[in-house]
Amino acid sequence: MEKDPDVTVMDISLPDLSGIEALRHILARSPGAKVIMFSIHDEPIYAERALATGARGYLTKASAPDLLLGAIHAVVKGEVFVSPDMSAALDARSAQRIDEAIGMLSTREFEIARLLATGLSVREIAERLSLTYKTVANYQTAIRQKLGASTAARLLQIAASCGLVPAASDHTQH
Repeated sequence: MEKDPDVTVMDISLPDLSGIEALRHILARSPGAKVIMFSIHDEPIYAERALATGARGYLTKASAPDLLLGAIHAVVKGEVFVSPDMSAALDARSAQRIDEAIGMLSTREFEIARLLATGLSVREIAERLSLTYKTVANYQTAIRQKLGASTAARLLQIAASCGLVPAASDHTQH
């Protein structure tokens, strides 16, 4: 009888097959498999691909040895673990992408995103900008797609991280 391991620690750079492809095979056979990628690659794209494919953890080989043990314990408990160095790189990459996406908003989209971030409803924005409700709703959908915000809450998080949410003292100037 075969027994699946509690956690698999695997390198991305394997001799015959990439670790990402091996991960796909493992997850196809055992969807609940817990795999940690342990790699020499410290570029965020490798961690993004591994995590998007289904890895439950990512550590660079430059990580302190005790982090691997911590990662195994975290993944066994059902958590996702990313080494601190890679986590910082992923955060910086995400912030850069959001900044680029914000820069791709049209002037009207930017203004509507800013107003949404202040807490105004679609209807209130439509009235303020002399637009129809449907037009503002369409802009909101386009903004969320461009920024990768699947929910209104995520849109607010992105707006806050980009400084679109005004300081508390600005709220009184409506």
